[in-house]
Amino acid sequence: MDPQWNEILDKLPYGIETSCSYFSERQSRMQYFLGDEDIPPSLIEAALEKGFRRCGESWYRTKCKGCNHCLCYRLSTTTFKPSKSQRRVLRKNTDLRYEVKEALISDEKKALYLRYQHSQHFLKPFESETGEFNEEDALLTMTLQMYDNPRTTRELEVYLEDKLLGFGTIDVAETSISLVYFVFDPDFQKRSLGIYNILKSVEWAQEQGFQSVYLGYYIPEHPKMDYKVNFQPSEMFNSDNQKWTNELPQLRNDESSN
Repeated sequence: MDPQWNEILDKLPYGIETSCSYFSERQSRMQYFLGDEDIPPSLIEAALEKGFRRCGESWYRTKCKGCNHCLCYRLSTTTFKPSKSQRRVLRKNTDLRYEVKEALISDEKKALYLRYQHSQHFLKPFESETGEFNEEDALLTMTLQMYDNPRTTRELEVYLEDKLLGFGTIDVAETSISLVYFVFDPDFQKRSLGIYNILKSVEWAQEQGFQSVYLGYYIPEHPKMDYKVNFQPSEMFNSDNQKWTNELPQLRNDESSN
């Protein structure tokens, strides 16, 4: 990792405080920068190591005054061991195949993305003034979120024979990969495709010689964001001291804190 990026990342300005996306009663504050398709893998590596995530061109990390519950979460490809339940997911999906390739949008993926959004908890951002689902806004978000990527980004696709069941964005750095977003067919909910995606991404990272797999935010006690703790052993990024630890940091929720 190029040490020149560390100082640059630490000196990034803070954005204004806004309502937290995960806990509506709390305030969120972030550091961020924009990176185009030519962002070098060395900067991606440094940003991931420093607790940054990506959405489209925006790279960000939380640095909230009164809360530190958003914990970036990563696995080591040399120490990770699937649990008994995760091994069951692999066994029941032996008829699936996965491919990792260049990230390219298609009509098939657009249709699957819309069906996924309809089935999940993400509908509110795409509601029109009349409360109806706005497909145009949803597809614009899909394009920005999953296809406005660095050149090194790849996509994992999951198939049952020739039927696309899921696809997810993978950022590729020098020694690590980061899972950005995954979409799956809601008709195949019982196959646990989200878990399957993580397990197969780790498998691919091992085959390619990467050291770490970043899974995004683990948020303890949040019903949609606490499942990552089932992937062990792991490391979490403590935003208070900017260090990775294999133990849960002391959590705080004090809006009067600095």
